[in-house]
Amino acid sequence: MRIQLSSLCCLLLTTACTTDPPVYIGTGTYTFISQEDGAPLEALSGVDVRINIDTLDFFMDSSDMEFQTKLVERPEDEWMENCPTNFSAVQLETMGLQDPLIIEEETLEEPLVFADGCVGDQGETATRLWLSSVAFQASSNAIGEGLYLLEMGPSTQ
Repeated sequence: MRIQLSSLCCLLLTTACTTDPPVYIGTGTYTFISQEDGAPLEALSGVDVRINIDTLDFFMDSSDMEFQTKLVERPEDEWMENCPTNFSAVQLETMGLQDPLIIEEETLEEPLVFADGCVGDQGETATRLWLSSVAFQASSNAIGEGLYLLEMGPSTQ
């Protein structure tokens, strides 16, 4: 009986502490989409976000605006999470931006970019990303969501 109980405890601890790989941010060109229905976000149509993970470059441009900065890697214990369970959650690769970002006349002082994903997406590169800020994430109850949703264009998937 003692051996069975001991084996069961070890199995439960191992299962609860097993960590899956995160959902990763991918290199590509992204556009702003609606959080509600995934349609292009009309207010930001024509604005592209280009991310290069290898060089840590972040570009945002349109016909009348251009912004360039560097992505800043964040420690894994500061990454966003999604799809929480009793014992774990899906980790979403999260990076900061070196400089403040202005979107729709709103200044994001400590901008964040993080992957969008859930159970089953671990180890994959996300086709959708969230653009947010440290302040928004700290003040909201949103889990796995940010201020703006981005979707990778078909030519970069």
